[in-house]
Amino acid sequence: MYRLEIIGNIGQDAETKPINGKDYYSFSIAYTEKRNGQNKTYWVRCLRLVGESNKLGNYLKKGQQVYISGMPYTSAYINKDNKAIADQCVFVNNLQLLGGRPQSVQNTSQGNSAPADDDLPF
Repeated sequence: MYRLEIIGNIGQDAETKPINGKDYYSFSIAYTEKRNGQNKTYWVRCLRLVGESNKLGNYLKKGQQVYISGMPYTSAYINKDNKAIADQCVFVNNLQLLGGRPQSVQNTSQGNSAPADDDLPF
């Protein structure tokens, strides 16, 4: 079994994307590791099958801390500067929301339309 596990924060609200006739939630997670006394932040793209319930998308919001595990997939592409870029993606099998709901979901559920505090580092 080949599996990747990550705890991190969602970088922007999840989007629904059709891939091969099925809908997937697409979002990125940032996680930070300390190497040689310095913090280094890494980004991983995630795809999660929408499945029977599409309510999960309401909770995959910027800043939400999540735990994911799934099948990693690495590919490469040439960017606009003609440089090869490695692209890391995880097909998510297991997703758990951590640390409560993000502020924007709390405001929506309470009927409060005030903007969410957006001073997150990503």
